[in-house]
Formats: sequence, C-alpha cells, structure tokens
Amino acid sequence: MVITADDHRRFMRGLKDNPRAIYVRIARAGCFAGVYSLNDLADGSGLGGFWVTAQTRERFLPLNVVFQGMDYMFRASGVERIYGFQKLDNLSAMRLNGLLGLSVKESSTAGAEGMQQIEITKQQWQQKTAQDAKLLKLMNRMETLNGTT
Repeated sequence: MVITADDHRRFMRGLKDNPRAIYVRIARAGCFAGVYSLNDLADGSGLGGFWVTAQTRERFLPLNVVFQGMDYMFRASGVERIYGFQKLDNLSAMRLNGLLGLSVKESSTAGAEGMQQIEITKQQWQQKTAQDAKLLKLMNRMETLNGTT
C-alpha cells in the first residue's frame, strides 16, 4: 500500500498527542538510521517495533538500531516489559529477536495465524546486556566496520 505524503504527515502529527506511544529517532555516525517505537503503552508494557533505512540494512546495522532503541526505552521510559509479534517464516527477524533476548511467550490471546508473541522484561534485558559477550561483540564489530563508534 502506498502511503501519501499527506497521510504520513497526519500520522506524524497524531503521534504528538498519543500518550500510549513513544517513537525514538536513532542515528549512527550522525546519519538517520531508523526509528524504534513502543505502542499500546499500558501497565508498564509496550508493543515494540522498528523501521530502518535501506542504508542501515545494507550496512548490517539493524541489530544495532533495535538494541539502542530497546536500551533507551528500558532506561528512560519506565517500561518494564517490551513485547511484540514475529512471523514464523521470517527467519532473519527471529534470529534478530533471539539475539536480543526476546523469547516466545505462550499467549492466551489468539494471534494471527503464522505469528507468535515474543517478549522481554527489563530485568531480563539488563542481564542479557551485562552477560552476553556474543551479542556485545557482534554489536561492536558492526559499529567498528561502519565507523559509527
């Protein structure tokens, strides 16, 4: 579906007045790299999502953008849990979510067919980012390769 410029402007104006959403602009080396968002904020939880630029994808930096977005949300927004949904046939998204510590949640709410709910708590995030040498090494390697450190 094509999104017109007017539709996009209306969407952006609507974000200012939405107390149940937070959108964060992520930059790497001074360049716009993407957006990390939380929607449906309620009871210390939010539905996480992200969008990255084509240049970010080409430079293998989506992991870094999502990492920075999640880290900011847990540190600055007061959120205690981030959840989302992933398609069972989207292997790259499943790998990215697994690297970041999001785990499959058995949900009593029926989701769309071919989708599964994932989540991570603030405590799990803090443990993951303090102890996962593989994740941190990969993050640093991508930053170094792209000159963004």
